[in-house]
Amino acid sequence: GGHGWRFGEEPGTVFCVSAGKDELAELKLGPIAAIGGKTLTVRFRTETLPYLQMWRNQQDPANVLGIEPVSHRWVGRSELETAGEFNILQPGESRRFGLRFSIL
Repeated sequence: GGHGWRFGEEPGTVFCVSAGKDELAELKLGPIAAIGGKTLTVRFRTETLPYLQMWRNQQDPANVLGIEPVSHRWVGRSELETAGEFNILQPGESRRFGLRFSIL
C-alpha cells in the first residue's frame, strides 16, 4: 500500500506504524520531479528501530515531510513505561542502529 503526500488532517499530522518482522525495512518515496525523477529510499534495521514514524507540516510557509525510523510507538512516555516498552539506556550500555538514505 501507500499514502498520498497529504495524509491526516490539515495542515499536518503524524502517524506511526510497525516496520514489520523482517531484519530490514525499506521505504521508497518517488519518483520526485524536483530532483529529476529520482527516488528517495530509506532502509533501516528493525531490531533497534521497529517503527516508522512520518509527519508533515504544510502550514505556510512550511512544506515539510519527516521520515523517522524510531524505537517506540507514537504514545506518551507513561504509556510506554506501563506497557514495559520504555527501554532507556543505562550507564555503560550501548545500542547499534542501522540506517541508510539514498537517492537514485
